Amino acid sequence: MRRANRWWVVCAVAVMLAVPACTENTLDQDDQDVALEITSFDAPPVTGDVEVGTCQNNPGIECLNNNNCPIGDVCDLSAVSGLCTIPAWSFGLANLPLSAGADESPFNDVILNNLIITYDWSPLAIAPFTRTIGLFGVVIPAGGNGTIEFPPISSGDLLADDTAVNLTLTLDAKTVAGIDVNMPPAQGTLFISDCIP
Repeated sequence: MRRANRWWVVCAVAVMLAVPACTENTLDQDDQDVALEITSFDAPPVTGDVEVGTCQNNPGIECLNNNNCPIGDVCDLSAVSGLCTIPAWSFGLANLPLSAGADESPFNDVILNNLIITYDWSPLAIAPFTRTIGLFGVVIPAGGNGTIEFPPISSGDLLADDTAVNLTLTLDAKTVAGIDVNMPPAQGTLFISDCIP
């Protein structure tokens, strides 16, 4: 009788160990490999309408600063203004399967969490800096396509006019199954003109 009880204990332990294995997600992570590819990239410039001032002692001379006026004269800056227009940039993205079965939803759908943008103002003497834009879980379906729109820069980060800023754009993305999706950073140039920061 004692030997029979031991046999039941061994069987019960074996069943308890087997049950969690049956309830876990058994999808092979290698079968979920996907990649994001940029299929289109629209990057319009920042522009504006600049209202100029005039030199105080020479009202016929327009100016944006004192350097535009004759020596000893000053620019009436109260009239200088500019409205900066920052149009949205957009990416077209494709969710590409890298292995058999990787085009199946929902586990291989890609969730876009954030876009990290690094700004390089070279050759201007402005140190590079990084900003993160939340994408609020935009989903690119497995084997499908999608588009994201985002502001390339905030008005508070417009530090110079009539220049070009080099942007490095990196997506923070995961599949629904929780696998990181790596995509080489995209490069873009933001042109700024006729806009007073």
